[in-house]
Amino acid sequence: MNRREEARSAREAWALLDRLGLAAHVHEVAATLPFGLLRLLELARALALRPRLLLLDEPASGLGGEQRGELARLIREIREEGVTVVLVEHGVEMVLQAADRSVRDNLLLSGFGRGLPRSRMEERLCLVYSLFPVLAERQRAQARSLSGGQQQMLAIGRALMSEPCVLLMDEPLLGLATLIISELLGLLQQLCAEGLSVVPVEQNARAALSVANRAYVLERGQIVQSGPAWDLQADPAVQRAYLGGPLGLETSREEP
Repeated sequence: MNRREEARSAREAWALLDRLGLAAHVHEVAATLPFGLLRLLELARALALRPRLLLLDEPASGLGGEQRGELARLIREIREEGVTVVLVEHGVEMVLQAADRSVRDNLLLSGFGRGLPRSRMEERLCLVYSLFPVLAERQRAQARSLSGGQQQMLAIGRALMSEPCVLLMDEPLLGLATLIISELLGLLQQLCAEGLSVVPVEQNARAALSVANRAYVLERGQIVQSGPAWDLQADPAVQRAYLGGPLGLETSREEP
């Protein structure tokens, strides 16, 4: 590599570091960087190779909310530059921010992944819209423009498009407003009444127990208690450990 090529490579490297917000750390040892900045450095190294296809595995892991939003914007820019981006990401909000697909497109993709015929997908789409009228109202909107509660509805709707026998949900109530939580809990009860088994993994024990039929208490990956949800809800030990104290459950008392 001659000096001209070295100079060009150096300019490109600086531009990448600046683009990913790493310019201020350029003289630091990479191993001393926080985990979130290390993920961004990995992305910068990948982009330096000028890939035509970029596979990102949990790129937002370890990033804060503002950094996640900036990363989503960057992914959209990379895609607009002609690079195919394959994103493997646990956070639904991050995926929706990074993608430019409409609410309807997101739902239909789930049906295509299941191999459903078009007529059946339209039926499932009508079902999801009946459960979540706001998704029907915003079906042409970009998914990333939805509120947090609406994004959670879209995530559930995508799962329902695949005609599941069991719906496993990881922290479905996390970060949602109280009103949205009430609506979502009511929906879960409706799905169960219609014959769908729903298994939520939820730290909001009080809310989960209020609608569950049966519950399991886990500590360090081990089931330490299980039984009908009402029994656990009324258990003083469970109340103290997981529900913040007694629930004030009504009991019959004799008049003095």
